[in-house]
Amino acid sequence: MIVAPHDIALHPLDHRGTQSTAARARAHRDAIVEMARSVPQIDVAARLIALGQAQPDVIPNEPAGKLSFDPSQRPARIVMPKKPLISEERRREQDARIAAQMDLVKKIVG
Repeated sequence: MIVAPHDIALHPLDHRGTQSTAARARAHRDAIVEMARSVPQIDVAARLIALGQAQPDVIPNEPAGKLSFDPSQRPARIVMPKKPLISEERRREQDARIAAQMDLVKKIVG
């Protein structure tokens, strides 16, 4: 049975505080190492493979019906993408947006 010592309030610059913190951290690490020794080693991959091999074969359901598609009965509808802007047009649009934002700021600020 492990008994924890009482907490003692120490000044932040007192070196005993760092010593007690280090001792607690060491005790914590030692307890974790001790617990890790008691854990059995498990081959997770082997267990997953065995679990997968134990599963029954998958039998697909019977189809509820048939669906047919004749492309000649419906004309194609294509949406063409917009032409990418050249860099100068893009720069002018960005300058216009910035100018509009600056005008708005001037109106708000005064």
